Amino acid sequence: MGTREHPDMTQQHRVTRLNPYAFPPETNVRFALLLAAAVALALNLTLLTFGQIGLLDVTLASPDGLLLVDEATGQVEIDRVRLGELQTSVFAGWLIIGLSCAYGLALFGAAWLIHRRHPRRIARRKGLDPWPEGRDPDFISALADLCRRAGVDPPPDILVATGSGLTDGQVFGFRRRYSLRLGSRMPLLMRKRPEKFRAVILHELGHIVNGDVARTYFTQALWITVLIVAVLPVTAFIVYNVTDATLLRLNALASGGDLQLERLFFVNIPIWLLIGGQFTLIVLIVGLIRAGLLREREMYADWRAALWGARTTIAGILQAHASHDEERHGPFSLHPDPAARLETLR
Repeated sequence: MGTREHPDMTQQHRVTRLNPYAFPPETNVRFALLLAAAVALALNLTLLTFGQIGLLDVTLASPDGLLLVDEATGQVEIDRVRLGELQTSVFAGWLIIGLSCAYGLALFGAAWLIHRRHPRRIARRKGLDPWPEGRDPDFISALADLCRRAGVDPPPDILVATGSGLTDGQVFGFRRRYSLRLGSRMPLLMRKRPEKFRAVILHELGHIVNGDVARTYFTQALWITVLIVAVLPVTAFIVYNVTDATLLRLNALASGGDLQLERLFFVNIPIWLLIGGQFTLIVLIVGLIRAGLLREREMYADWRAALWGARTTIAGILQAHASHDEERHGPFSLHPDPAARLETLR
């Protein structure tokens, strides 16, 4: 992550800060790690599937010895047994590649579909309505001025949460078709506390300029898909195998047969724990990357707004939040600690 020094800092209090112009931005790096973790999940699902149907037991054959030469006649014949082994090996290899691609396409395809629907989902959940045409032209003019200052063109569509009573904002949507959700008291905030109004709007516009809006909502969609694709198949696999092993031993107990306890404790249970732990670890890694990306984007949006002249106001807002913040901010927190955001701006 790149750093910069704030020009207001003295030589005695020189500290490093986030640099919004660093390449690559940390949000990009985290997003790339998230995609890599999702690919790893698809590969593990492939191995789990093939382990169940026994294809991982196929020996990879080489073409050596495929042709047999009769020393007496010099005739060349094909070893049918070796040919069958080679065909089975090639088929298994291509099946592994194909199923890995299928899992990957299913994972990212489902995430893409969820991502494409997020504007309607947010509008429905928040009860958003388009800003009425001709209503409060001064408010719309102020928003247009801030969009010009931030270089956001075209400006986002304004949606208002009627009756929310809040003074907040949220950018969502797609490139060149962004929407800006505003609390119903934002027009009042513009008139009573114009500096805070500008800081809130510039922070949201900072997300657009930083290009993190699409990454954010695709990250959220991918997280939902990972939970579905990882948790359901692995849970079904473990439940099926535990049930099968239990029924097998109950039948053996009823008939006086061998309970195979040694196999249960030294083969079955370790395999179940290994598979469950492996997928749990991948899901935790995806969750950590997701949370880190969502926190980091807020830091960069703060910096954008600060570079546009709202540093003092944003610092005041964060100071007020930090003094009343009782939430514990851990590695899975989706929003950064206000005190940490404030420290970044200083």
